[in-house]
Amino acid sequence: KEVIYLAKLKSGDNEEHQYVGLASTTFKQRFYKHTASFRHEEQRGDTKLSDKVWDRKERGLSWSIDWGIIRKGHSYRVGQSSCDLCTSEKLEIINRSRDPRLLNSRTPRTLR
Repeated sequence: KEVIYLAKLKSGDNEEHQYVGLASTTFKQRFYKHTASFRHEEQRGDTKLSDKVWDRKERGLSWSIDWGIIRKGHSYRVGQSSCDLCTSEKLEIINRSRDPRLLNSRTPRTLR
């Protein structure tokens, strides 16, 4: 529960992409939401990861995703000035921002 995770999308064209996300519930619940967006085309744009998976499917490429927990944190609690989990996710995205394989948006607005 309450983790930052990294998904590594590998496909048949030898490309690899990475996606950093957070799960404020259990990772299992977040994982199921991701996999649902890979099965239901109306959820294609839910994340950059699902968009990339659908692109691979349309191109007829094989694909797989390796999932891993980067760090644990905790959601916003009353009295805190910020959400530790949200801040941790942003930090992980910033640390990977120069990596062209990163799918997450890296605009200043996103990282506020």
